[in-house]
Amino acid sequence: MELQKIQQMIYEVRGVKVMLDTDLAVLSENQEVTNLRYQNGTSNRSLLTH
Repeated sequence: MELQKIQQMIYEVRGVKVMLDTDLAVLSENQEVTNLRYQNGTSNRSLLTH
């Protein structure tokens, strides 16, 4: 993947450069990263609502 495409996947949030999990998964060609992050986020949200 070319450098410009990777740079377009980097966002700045509150002065910190971040990448979305889905973009990281594309870079590593591994969808397990996305699935694990989604599962962790879902379980954390369910704890907050109970």
